[in-house]
Amino acid sequence: MSDKRMTPRAGEIYRHFKNNLYQIITVAEHSETGEKLVVYQALYGDFKVFARPLSMFMSEVDRGKYPEAEQEYRFEKVEPEDIRKQEDSIISKKQEEEPEQETLSFEENNPLLEFLDAPDHQSRLDVLMRYKDTVSEIMLDSMSLSMDCVLNGQSREEKYNELEKILKTKVHYEKKPR
Repeated sequence: MSDKRMTPRAGEIYRHFKNNLYQIITVAEHSETGEKLVVYQALYGDFKVFARPLSMFMSEVDRGKYPEAEQEYRFEKVEPEDIRKQEDSIISKKQEEEPEQETLSFEENNPLLEFLDAPDHQSRLDVLMRYKDTVSEIMLDSMSLSMDCVLNGQSREEKYNELEKILKTKVHYEKKPR
């Protein structure tokens, strides 16, 4: 093998010509034949582990079967920087598609943000009641923590009722929010 096609090593990432990524686990030796086997794991789906003879792993793509293949070899080593660049490219493409619409809908329909921005307890109570059916359990916990309270309820409904009671008490007894 030339310098370009060195034997795979544990931890290296390779791209299959069908564009899936795999991580090398090890190069093993067949116990009966002594043949070297590449043991590698898919970096997608259910992360299956495969073994393939080293000669097949390092072979060129069969142009008769796969004339449209872009790679020269069945598996080609990928540098970590290339993977990061590819991920960054995918992320930026997704962000370019509809970033304003996503941001607006997140900010417009987010009970937690409205709750945190509310100037007083009555306003917080109004936000809570307005989103009674849509506020999540995590949001309820975050809302209560923003007021230095911990909810003990076991369900979303129990936590909602507990937070509502806390807010009603604060509206009744406190003049200024904490």
